Amino acid sequence: MNMAAALFNSSPTLLRFARQIANEIQGAVLDVPCGYGRNARLMSSLGCRVICLDNNTQAIAAIKNNASPNAGELVPMLCDLKKDPWTFPNNSLGAILNIHFVMPELLARFEQSLMPGGFLFIETYDNRGGNYLALPKPGEFENLLSPAFDFLYYIERRAGPPKSNACTVRLLAKKL
Repeated sequence: MNMAAALFNSSPTLLRFARQIANEIQGAVLDVPCGYGRNARLMSSLGCRVICLDNNTQAIAAIKNNASPNAGELVPMLCDLKKDPWTFPNNSLGAILNIHFVMPELLARFEQSLMPGGFLFIETYDNRGGNYLALPKPGEFENLLSPAFDFLYYIERRAGPPKSNACTVRLLAKKL
């Protein structure tokens, strides 16, 4: 996997679990938001069909223009998660990757759209500058997801000034 890390510059935490996710899922992977597709390309290289969702037209165009013929399918979709409707039906996705984008109201949509046994991988952005203000509270993601998910990996780290009530989160969960 080290070659994939160098090639795609993927999330190091996702690299630990990518093969397991690819081997166990039944449906497509949703990378939301995908940016320029560094994590989508990793999953595609493992044979997954990956839906790449982002609001950046340049990023979506780059994914369309750089698809590898020796990998799983990349399906770029232009979408603004803050404005556009959620278009993924219930139980339709095998996995969802949500990396460096924090929008807790999406968690319920993720739960609905994942198939039973589907994987949810979340990695918030790191604690830099004032971004801690948008990070979740300790235990927030765990509390929101625990009724419908079994956590295979869950790490929280305090973020922001000592009195702030924020944390970074990295998790891999499987829908019950």
